[in-house]
Amino acid sequence: MVHRYRIDDKNSIFTTPEMTTRVQSADVDSIFHDLGPYGPYQVCQYLYSLLMMIPVTYPVLIYVFIGYPPNFQCQNFTEPSSNHSIITNTTIITEPQSCDVTFRSTSLLNESESTAAPCPYGYMYEGPQTVVTEWDLVCDRETLGQMSTAMVMVGQMLGAVAFSIMVDRYGRHGVTCVCFIAMTACSIGLSVTTHFVLFVILRLMIGAFQQGIQMAQGSLVIEMFPTEFRATCTLIGALMWSFSVATLSLFAWLFQNHSWRYLQLLAGLLGIHCLGTHWIQHESLRWLVANGKMDEIKVWIHRAARWNKKDPEKILSRFYLPESEQLIVGSEQTPDCSHVPGEEKYNILDIVRRKRIFLISLVIWSAWFTVSLSYYGLYLMSSSLSGNIYLNFFLIALAESPSQFIAWYLFRRIGRRYTTISFLTVSGLSLIASALSLKYAANADTLSLIFSLFGMFSVAGAFSCLVLFTPELYPTNLRSTGLGLASTAARIGSVLSPFASSLAIYVPWGPGVTFGALCLSITFLFLCLPETKDIELPTTVEDLDKSSKN
Repeated sequence: MVHRYRIDDKNSIFTTPEMTTRVQSADVDSIFHDLGPYGPYQVCQYLYSLLMMIPVTYPVLIYVFIGYPPNFQCQNFTEPSSNHSIITNTTIITEPQSCDVTFRSTSLLNESESTAAPCPYGYMYEGPQTVVTEWDLVCDRETLGQMSTAMVMVGQMLGAVAFSIMVDRYGRHGVTCVCFIAMTACSIGLSVTTHFVLFVILRLMIGAFQQGIQMAQGSLVIEMFPTEFRATCTLIGALMWSFSVATLSLFAWLFQNHSWRYLQLLAGLLGIHCLGTHWIQHESLRWLVANGKMDEIKVWIHRAARWNKKDPEKILSRFYLPESEQLIVGSEQTPDCSHVPGEEKYNILDIVRRKRIFLISLVIWSAWFTVSLSYYGLYLMSSSLSGNIYLNFFLIALAESPSQFIAWYLFRRIGRRYTTISFLTVSGLSLIASALSLKYAANADTLSLIFSLFGMFSVAGAFSCLVLFTPELYPTNLRSTGLGLASTAARIGSVLSPFASSLAIYVPWGPGVTFGALCLSITFLFLCLPETKDIELPTTVEDLDKSSKN
């Protein structure tokens, strides 16, 4: 008897030595239920994904600590610059946090004259070595530090484009292994580099590889469990992200009296288990099934069944067609498979050509840009808030967690649209209140910190809303494209976010007002979007138009 294997894509071709024919689909959810939806094998695989998240969260936010600008002033010297002609009784004045040195001279007629000039011999810094002190990233070179963080975001954008194709073509596991090893190597290399240009290049590469890991693991995790368990797994993943960010502040506090290189080296070494990822974590079963990798499927199921104490042959039987459905190539019984009905195909131009979906996209892109700008901007500005930098960062990370539970509850109660609007409204009001308290309140520092925490709480909740809401707004064959364009808009916001801390130096209330105003403006645009709660996902653009009219 010749077995005919089922695969997940009904339009795929599977080839065996005996035949080539079109085959039917296997119900992967049923396989997971047979294995046990929360079996030891899947749980261990998932726990490793959570462990991997710790070093993956660090690259963007670590600059808050390794690039912290300490107190500085012009380097001491005894002779005035040769560019200045001093008549007599010259006094040299240097002030903390000043980029200039002042020459005050008094003539024989007791007339005073002051001139300022850039520090001729560099700067003196307080505290341990940071990226700023090593390469003098203050005053006219200050934006170079923010640029290095912006390059991480640019790397993420490039990684999203390059690795999104590879994840689908070559599998989740392979991309994870390559990117994880490369990111770890670059992180360790970053701790020993002595050239600023190389520092920036490595940061760019780290951002690209980090995005490759996130895209591969994002697909792998949601494909690891049956459909009904994915929401819970996503919630746990969001909480783990917040926990990982919080651990960064703990490690930074422990190394606060040491060079920035030690913290950067630790960030790299936390990912050293990447050398064993190939053997610890395995490919997604759904990807193997969809691509007809029957040999790998057998190995995967035998391994999982052994861990979960299940019968692998019973599970493998789902991949064989019943005897009555056997199809022999060349036989008169073989049906005509030359035409298989499928979904209508779209491309990126359909988003622009079709008015309704283009307007939806504009709103979504604006929201992703605003939320990403605010989210990363708040983290990167935590060093400018009053109080202890390490405690501020930890509290901001902690503020994310409750919003995930509230978002999960509100999704089922009031729907996606009004949940997102609620979080954006609270974000806007909190961030504006934080900014105004800096300018007008008597106890400005404390109030600003409290309102900033409320702002981060709401921004993190809005981010979770967009992750769920966005794919539900696009038809099937535009869903990945729509989500990819939204992610690109988010990266543009994150590229700009590092420069918010520079603005805060000159206008302390400026970033808060900007972030808050953008969040509030987006809430009105969201009223134009359709609600997707309890609505079947649209298959075509026509389905989307119909659901929008309801």
